[in-house]
Amino acid sequence: MKLRKAELAEQFKFLTIEAVAELIWEILPIFVACISLAWFTLVSGHALTVATAFPAILALSQLTGIVNNVTFLTDWRPVSCITPLTLSYSGLNS
Repeated sequence: MKLRKAELAEQFKFLTIEAVAELIWEILPIFVACISLAWFTLVSGHALTVATAFPAILALSQLTGIVNNVTFLTDWRPVSCITPLTLSYSGLNS
């Protein structure tokens, strides 16, 4: 039973980290677009019109697609490469 509780605790940590990483991965492009458009208007002092906003958002979404493909090209996955089966329970027997 002690081993099962430890397994569930490790699985909870794993799933929590994976959920946070997924949340950051999904929200980051929105933050980048907001910060870019805010910088364009507030710091640079330009007027944000429809003619500049929509092409900028389109360009940023194109970059987001490219960045999403980089993870598949390099087979780099921040959290998904750790599975519950690879977790070590060696410290539980003591």
